Amino acid sequence: MRKMPGGTSSKLSGAKSAQLLTLGLFAVMCVVFAFLSPVFLTSGNLLNIARQTAMLAIMCFGMVVVLIATGGEADMSIAGVTGFASGVVVTLLARGASTFVAIVAALAAGTASGLLNGMLVTKIGLLPFLATLATSNMAQGLEQVLTKGTAVAFSDPFIAHLANGDTLGIPTSLFLVLGVFLVFYVVLDHTGIGRRLYAVGGNPQVARMAGVDVDMYKTMAFVVAGLCSGIAGIVLMGRLSGLTPLAATHMHLDVLLAGYVSTVLSTVGAPGIFGALFGAVLVGTLTNGLAVIRVPTFYVNLVKGLLIIVVVAANAIQRRRRRSA
Repeated sequence: MRKMPGGTSSKLSGAKSAQLLTLGLFAVMCVVFAFLSPVFLTSGNLLNIARQTAMLAIMCFGMVVVLIATGGEADMSIAGVTGFASGVVVTLLARGASTFVAIVAALAAGTASGLLNGMLVTKIGLLPFLATLATSNMAQGLEQVLTKGTAVAFSDPFIAHLANGDTLGIPTSLFLVLGVFLVFYVVLDHTGIGRRLYAVGGNPQVARMAGVDVDMYKTMAFVVAGLCSGIAGIVLMGRLSGLTPLAATHMHLDVLLAGYVSTVLSTVGAPGIFGALFGAVLVGTLTNGLAVIRVPTFYVNLVKGLLIIVVVAANAIQRRRRRSA
């Protein structure tokens, strides 16, 4: 058996420790919630967690692609664009458009928002943080323009079944998540596109010297994130049977936290699709658990904010160790 160099062995050991610690904290969290609330482990609540996590997972998949391509820069617009896409769906349906047209329009709105992010970053040279933050605010404004700042109630049978219904006794939204997950898994882990995305995020200068169109792949990452936001917006509209203004903005911290959890879980320093799925499950479970034990909302935001600091700091420490090893 070939031995690993000492540096590689220590890097893997550190990554495994982070993985075990994260999994251990998740297990402890579940035990604490189950002890404090008899509702937590009921089948109804577990199904609710699954449905809540489905939308978050799709958003997180988009976040992870951006984290990969930018070397750790987050897309701050995902929650805002999700709300905008949801506003597009409900507005068109309320005005008599077909389900197909409304869904296509929402996906187009999300994709266009992602393309705008990509162009701002690669062509104008804005920092991803600033570009996506600006797009997020624009998307929130457009959402309020579409809904006139008021709640819109409208239920579409197909979208409602997708978001809240069951198929073979399993939440239908989980089948959607599985489908999106499989596409990302194949593309990121088993195609040249995925390898080039990782190369662009790992060292853009080297990737460019190797003939990779760095700007195109970065733009592609933002477009994919926008498309995921469009899908999530459709699910959000189905869950709410309409739309409450800025209903998706509260998920901003959730997407950030889940995305960076996927980075900490990685053995190579870049997030992956399995880590994204686990990050979404962890954050979805945390959100639900804090709700069932009746923790006030402002404390929930405090906890999530602190966790983001911890996770980002852990990621930074891992990166420094990898450079020095």
